[in-house]
Amino acid sequence: MIADRNLSVSGAVSSVYMFRAEDIMFFDSGPEAQVHFDYAANQLGVLLSLWSYSGLIARYPNAIIQLTGFPYGS
Repeated sequence: MIADRNLSVSGAVSSVYMFRAEDIMFFDSGPEAQVHFDYAANQLGVLLSLWSYSGLIARYPNAIIQLTGFPYGS
């Protein structure tokens, strides 16, 4: 079981998400940076761009299910 702090808990009852790990693919790129020296050249300014890509591919999206109503410790 993987516990994620981003999942909400109300009244000591949490949700559990079940899926088959082999059917989920997560892709993530490292940070990329680019500098544009020609942007606002008349003001001696530069434009800095920083980005990263993330993606999730689920082979069978309907196979990810949410189970609710389980108190902690059960």
